[in-house]
Amino acid sequence: MMGDNGLWGAVKNFDPSVAERIQSAFADRSAGLSGFGGKLVAARQLPGWQGPGKEAASGSFVEPLGYLAEARSATEQADAKVGDFAEAMGRLRARAVEVEAMAQSAGFSVGADGSIRDSYALAGLVGSLSPADRARYEQVRVELPAEVSAVLAQAKEAESRAVAGLRAAGNLAAVRQLGAAASQLAAEGSGDDLVLYVEGPHQPDGVNHDSNWQQVLKLIDGAQKSVDVTMYGFTDPAIRDALVDAAARGVKVRVVLDKGGQQKKDQPVFDYLNSHGVQAVWSSTDDFRFTHQKTVTVDGETSAVMTGNFDPEYYDTARDFVVLDTNKRDVAAIQDVFNHDFVGTGGTKTDGYTPPTGDNLVWSPTNAQGKIFALIDGAKHTLSLDQQYVASQDITDHLVAAAQRGVDVQVTMVNNPSYYKYWDQLAAAGVDVHLYGRNADMYIHAKNIVADNTSALVGSINLSDNSMLNNRELAVATDDLDVVAGLETTNASDFVGGYEYRPAASDSKR
Repeated sequence: MMGDNGLWGAVKNFDPSVAERIQSAFADRSAGLSGFGGKLVAARQLPGWQGPGKEAASGSFVEPLGYLAEARSATEQADAKVGDFAEAMGRLRARAVEVEAMAQSAGFSVGADGSIRDSYALAGLVGSLSPADRARYEQVRVELPAEVSAVLAQAKEAESRAVAGLRAAGNLAAVRQLGAAASQLAAEGSGDDLVLYVEGPHQPDGVNHDSNWQQVLKLIDGAQKSVDVTMYGFTDPAIRDALVDAAARGVKVRVVLDKGGQQKKDQPVFDYLNSHGVQAVWSSTDDFRFTHQKTVTVDGETSAVMTGNFDPEYYDTARDFVVLDTNKRDVAAIQDVFNHDFVGTGGTKTDGYTPPTGDNLVWSPTNAQGKIFALIDGAKHTLSLDQQYVASQDITDHLVAAAQRGVDVQVTMVNNPSYYKYWDQLAAAGVDVHLYGRNADMYIHAKNIVADNTSALVGSINLSDNSMLNNRELAVATDDLDVVAGLETTNASDFVGGYEYRPAASDSKR
């Protein structure tokens, strides 16, 4: 179900292609049921089922034929309800865009849960507005709550109609495995548990675009109860101020920053947060070499799992990704790990703590290396990687083995002579390595692996032994079709944009 929390975001981000895929699956199912029914009818007419004494045997076809007809009817009715739901959500999405435009014209914003943020009032700027702007501000301040409430109410009504219609459609057992049972329809309609956004330049068509971590800012701005942040590099004043604003409106805000390598650079943000109502702590260097995890969790309901840091100097050039994860088991696991790391009890060796993995999570230093090896070793046809670097002999060996068994392996990275000894081995084994120079307009900061276009891993984990075995890191491992497709599309585009790595043959291009 869509639920009240995040309902505005569900409407705003509704993807009609989800409904189209469900309807396509229903159509395939209906055709399959019809075809099977036709085969039973034809079989019933065969000589072996006809003649004296065969009536009882022939009658045995009646029940399965009736069941098939019922299942086909249920499928067709469910198909229609999905279409009705998608049409209603499409209209509401368009209206939500109009309402947000109205809000922004007067200094307001609407959070993912439908909460309204008055930026002018929070900044103390209302009194300084011109007469015309003040009039517009007052008009929107009065009208906006009703407009938002109307969209939310209609969304809930559309959901209720869809669910009721599906339940009345008949025997849904035959279509339940398609993921469109009544209890699942709204969740499918409002988006999957995992949603991928691409950051940085040269974003290809067909993916969810974002810039400067705007999806994360929206998440923080919509927080009602809590915001928990684990971050390696943090110098962004916009995200800093969003956290302070959240604390000012009564949200409990906690932050863990890396002490192992970023303390000097992050110190100004650390001090500012602690002096403005946010609880910020340094990570435990007894437990981890670096706390390189990049995560924001809001209200215990949504976690943003990222590959990039909150450092604006890199926003325009860095290829990064963010996955918005609303899977309950994932978010609960991320929250549990944060609670331990915040008080310095999250170490596996020092504290005996093992992070829970939810449904999709991969943690360093516990299960990261094994999960990455398994993903590479399980590939049968293709592997594509957008990685800052490959800097591990073990990873190199597994990629080489994949290429030698016939897997088409493509790796896109940033040129770094420190790692040529590994890349020479990759190239010699037939791995296609493409690089971006240090002066290129894009820097591959991403950390993802896609296997066979069906499964992927994306998060903060670099392909180095230190990252996998000594740091606190987090990634998402998934076979979600949209996430995998978004990563694969971006990887392919980035690969084409790089230049081929040639061991020793052309040092100027290395």
